[in-house]
Amino acid sequence: MIFLVPLIAIMLIQSLITIGTLVMKRVTGMMEESSVSMMNRLVENRKVILQNDMNQRWASIHEQEGVLDGILEGVLEDADLSLEGLLASEERKNELLELFFPECLDILQSHSTTGIFLVLTGTDMREPGEFAGFFVRDSDPDTNPANGTDLLLERGSKLLSRKWDIPLDTSWTTRFRMEGQGREAADNYFYEPWRAGTEHADADTADLGYWSLPFYLEKDGTDSYEMITYSAPLRHEGQVYGIIGVEISSRRLYDYFPVAELNDQQQSGYLLAVRDGDGLYRPMVGKGILSNLARSSGRELELRGTRYGNLWQVGDVRLERQNVYAVACPLKLYGNNAPYEDTEWVLLGLDTEEDLFGMGRQLYLWLVVAILIGLLFGVLGIYLVVRHLTRPFQYLMQCISRGREGLLEFRPSNILEIDALYDVVKNLSEQQREAALVLPALHDKDKIHVHKIPCRVAKIIQNGADIRLFPDGGTALFVQYHLTDLSAVEIGQKVG
Repeated sequence: MIFLVPLIAIMLIQSLITIGTLVMKRVTGMMEESSVSMMNRLVENRKVILQNDMNQRWASIHEQEGVLDGILEGVLEDADLSLEGLLASEERKNELLELFFPECLDILQSHSTTGIFLVLTGTDMREPGEFAGFFVRDSDPDTNPANGTDLLLERGSKLLSRKWDIPLDTSWTTRFRMEGQGREAADNYFYEPWRAGTEHADADTADLGYWSLPFYLEKDGTDSYEMITYSAPLRHEGQVYGIIGVEISSRRLYDYFPVAELNDQQQSGYLLAVRDGDGLYRPMVGKGILSNLARSSGRELELRGTRYGNLWQVGDVRLERQNVYAVACPLKLYGNNAPYEDTEWVLLGLDTEEDLFGMGRQLYLWLVVAILIGLLFGVLGIYLVVRHLTRPFQYLMQCISRGREGLLEFRPSNILEIDALYDVVKNLSEQQREAALVLPALHDKDKIHVHKIPCRVAKIIQNGADIRLFPDGGTALFVQYHLTDLSAVEIGQKVG
């Protein structure tokens, strides 16, 4: 079986070449890069859809400034009032809000938002106070019932509720309570565009739109309705007189975060975050296990770079000892010189290490195991085949080693070469046996006796073991003795 060693060595070298090719060609790295690229495309697509709706549908409310300013202009002319005089009169403000209300209802039903509001400003944004306005919510923005059964009035006059047949919510109040600029984060949707409109009176309204961070309308902690808003200042002759905006509930945003597309087991998540000046990410609204895990820490997220382009490891966030990775896609919501902070909004797609890299690593391991199993199977197969093929030779050798009795017991193997070798060995054995019977008669005192006839050796043919004898005075005789060694017989030797 020594000749099995080269065959096994060849198969082993072939397997090592295959494994080496997988390593040198970075098959695992290519599969991981493909997985990261696929995740990046998914998150990028979701970012584009969300960004388009935020900019083209929800933020387009600033285009209504001209329409509302025309209504205001008519009220001021009819009442022969200045803007300051109108804002000082509760009666005139309520009249103006009644005229604004149907226009805002049309905006609400055409922009697929979950709410709309309009708040009239005062004289000093630094002082707390109560402000006139209205806030209407739409529980089903995808449909527009003719009777408005999906609407609720959160803030505003009862006259608006009666006139437009809109029920009051349980937390309804007539006015907006604000705590003053910079004192309450939940009031930023009102104070920030007011400040920006005042400081940049000549700026285009589109550049003064403000996206708020998630907050609750009710500030007493009893409200579970979380939302973000887009709001913009309403100006008349450069003076801010009101804030108009739309609300998008967190539940509405969940529709933009199909976590199942990132991970079949849904151990993933989408997270809307804002990047601060230190490069940390503040979680806002998200959906999925990993999003909830990231938000539950209550801390800003640190994204650490990896060797893949847009893939980041989320620091200090783990799921069952697995690292969590994120693809970050920035949303373009503001211009380059927006007069606000927290303008770098980012959509994060979150996934686990196992889901991202597990398949590639498992496939690589399966390939190596398959190669090793193939090597083992090949070696075993070669051993069994060689053993089967050499068995007739072994049987023949055993028969030969036992002599004539063994040769007589040999059965044909139906293999031409083995049976031919058997015939040769058998013939040689028979010749040797015959020679063994004749040889004693040839070696009696170095003479050969043939029927007591005196003869002289004339010729010896070694290869045929032939001896030609000439009797004294007689005709030559030819005798074939089948001798194996005729060296003892010489030409001319007299025998007989």
